[in-house]
Amino acid sequence: MFEPVLQLIPEPDGEFSLLATTAVPNLRFAAGRVTMRAPEGVSVGAHVRPVTLGLKYKDRGDLGEPRSVFHRAFNLKLSDGDTLAAFVTLQGGPVLGSADAFIHESDAALSATQFVSPRVMLSRVPLTPLLCQAVVVKATGNVGSFTGPAQLLRFLGIVDAKRAALHNIGIGRLMNQAGFQIDLTRVSSGPAVDVATCRDTVFNNAS
Repeated sequence: MFEPVLQLIPEPDGEFSLLATTAVPNLRFAAGRVTMRAPEGVSVGAHVRPVTLGLKYKDRGDLGEPRSVFHRAFNLKLSDGDTLAAFVTLQGGPVLGSADAFIHESDAALSATQFVSPRVMLSRVPLTPLLCQAVVVKATGNVGSFTGPAQLLRFLGIVDAKRAALHNIGIGRLMNQAGFQIDLTRVSSGPAVDVATCRDTVFNNAS
């Protein structure tokens, strides 16, 4: 519930239209404004393009059954290696759900693969260093603090061996969701490891 499913549709001028479908609990929720920025208090890192999908809620009326609401946005400027981060919020309130879509080049055109829960599988995204970097950063849980591939993982919250182990588990989960198998025993993570080194070990040991 409240986790958007993202569909990016290429426009003739090379930009994208976004269609987001979000399951909500009842009829009192409705689609609100779409804004091309992160919610208040949420920071995003380099190469992350945020979009906030607002929900409206009314106190009166029948609850009804769970349903889906739809948000649309147009003229999105996205590049190879970008991550589109979508946040579902109650307008003026907290973040209720989120989803990420990784933008990649395929057959000389840009397309997107969403990081999804294990119960849903989409078409496999090409294995590239940019994808692996996006996975490494997302698995830290601190995407908003990312500054570049030379950044040490300790600045993204990987401050000890326990967090490094959890980071590796997160990398494995995200790579599996993207359609890849990976030997996590060969992935380098830890406070003194930089993003680029971790990225390269993911890239070299995934298939």
